[in-house]
This record gives sequence, structure tokens and C-alpha cells, in this order.
Amino acid sequence: MAMTIMIELNYQAVILAGGRGSRMDGRDKGLAEWRGRPLFRHMLAKLVQQSRAPLRIAISANRNDQRYAEAGWPVLADRRDGFDGPLAGIETALQACQADWLLCLPCDTPQLPNNLAERLMNAASLGNAKAAYVTTAAGPQPACCLVHRSLLEPLAGYLDSGRRRVLDWLVTAAAVPVHFAEAADFNNFNTAADLAAGEPLPCSH
Repeated sequence: MAMTIMIELNYQAVILAGGRGSRMDGRDKGLAEWRGRPLFRHMLAKLVQQSRAPLRIAISANRNDQRYAEAGWPVLADRRDGFDGPLAGIETALQACQADWLLCLPCDTPQLPNNLAERLMNAASLGNAKAAYVTTAAGPQPACCLVHRSLLEPLAGYLDSGRRRVLDWLVTAAAVPVHFAEAADFNNFNTAADLAAGEPLPCSH
């Protein structure tokens, strides 16, 4: 009989809602409503529903901070100017992280599986890696990732060099890809048209 290895989940989480919303007609994507609630509230619910919940949650946002703060969790603005993308939000969240690991999630993927954190943590721990990220039949989903706080300095250096791509950075960090069979769990609202359609769609790369 196979033995289940229980890995301690000493992690915090961040919802990445700090983008310009350039593909959402300038709207703050995290505040865009789906099924009567802002998208970031759906993400908060998914974090609470995780089989092993985070010790703490933060929201990465560069505008409308009061709206996000109403949820009762810390709101973190990028420490870099110019909307430098998800990695800038991850950098700031790592600086504030008080746990060993940080689970990073985009604000527009409201159907995530409830074992996401546990599976990423197990893969990283068993692979002796400092990061892990989701991949599906639709391709890599790098914004859904788990990173160790020791990666803060390498991430800062990567951003200082002018690079911004999340997947490229994860590759440099020797992150472990973790395959999830249900690709639809990671469908998102990438554009205003997606939101108007009423259901999240496969992530475009």
C-alpha cells in the first residue's frame, strides 16, 4: 500500500490584482464582478476552501486599495513604479511574507481546485525545489505558483535586469512543473470579452 507523505504547509498567499487592466478596457480586473461578487472575493473564497489553508492572505493591488481592504486582509502596492507585472507583486509579497512559502494566484481564476496548495507544496518539497507551478494540457499556468521566500533576492535581481516574464523566471529558479488533469479549473477572465461571455475561458499564452 502506498504511503501518503504529509508535508507541513507553512505558507501564506497573495492574490495578484495589481495590473493595469489593459485587456479589460482599463478596468481593475480584481473588482470586476462575476456571479454577483468581485473576482478577488471568489479568489479569497478559494483560498479559504483549500484542503490546507494559508496562514495569512494578502492582496497585491496598485489602485482602489480601500475597496480591497474592505475584505479584511492586507493590501500591498508594488514597490516598483510603472505596473511591472505579476512578478513585481510577488516581489512585494515576498518582502512581507512571514512564512517559509508564498502561494501566488492571479485574481481572475475563480475555479481553482481545493488541493492546489497541497499539491504544489508536496511537489516542491519532494523535488527539493524552491518553487513549483501549475501546468495543464492547455499549457503552463505560471501565475499559479508556490515560491520559497529565499527566492526574494534572485527575483529582485531578475526584475532589476528589466525582465518581467513569470515563466522565464520560474525556469531560472528551477521550479517544478506540476500537472493538473482538469485544465478547466484554471480557466480565467483574460479580457473584457471573456467577462462579458459570463464564464472563464482557457488561458491564452
